[in-house]
Amino acid sequence: MTKEQFLKYSLMIKAYFPNSNAFNNRMAMDLWFEMLQEVNFDAACVALKRHVATSKFAPTVNDILIAVADNNTVGIQTASDAWNDVLEAIRKFGVYRVEEGVNSLNEPTRSIMRNQFRDYCLSENKVADKAHFLKMYEIYSKRDQTERLLPESFKNDVKSLTDKLANILAIEGNKKDKEEQ
Repeated sequence: MTKEQFLKYSLMIKAYFPNSNAFNNRMAMDLWFEMLQEVNFDAACVALKRHVATSKFAPTVNDILIAVADNNTVGIQTASDAWNDVLEAIRKFGVYRVEEGVNSLNEPTRSIMRNQFRDYCLSENKVADKAHFLKMYEIYSKRDQTERLLPESFKNDVKSLTDKLANILAIEGNKKDKEEQ
């Protein structure tokens, strides 16, 4: 979303919710823009219309980001469908073709099953396996949803800080190793 599109977007919010104090100062405008600048303008407009149709209160930035993410998850597999795919892969590939079985699955199912496929093939307790898988799928789905909400610039900042911290820790580790010698 460009700055001009964001200004139009903020005016749309003000038009839909005239009593809102969402954009009552420059800092608020800048903070909203910082969080929405990577969101597609048309997707944000659809999210706003959805919010207007379902809420009598002005949206928060989080409301918009969640609505955009929800609109982008249409067609994502349910946990139950993913479990059925796992069972089908187990039947088709079995314990002797684990890699093929895992690769036949979609994400996040593939990530969940990468180290467990063989165990699931050999297991005789499908009820417990299903319960465990559904729980893991829920965890992966929540993490994925959170990831989709975060702007790329934020993800890049976190990665940069993580890399710097890893370098500092490596340097400190090397210093300790030299001191011990």
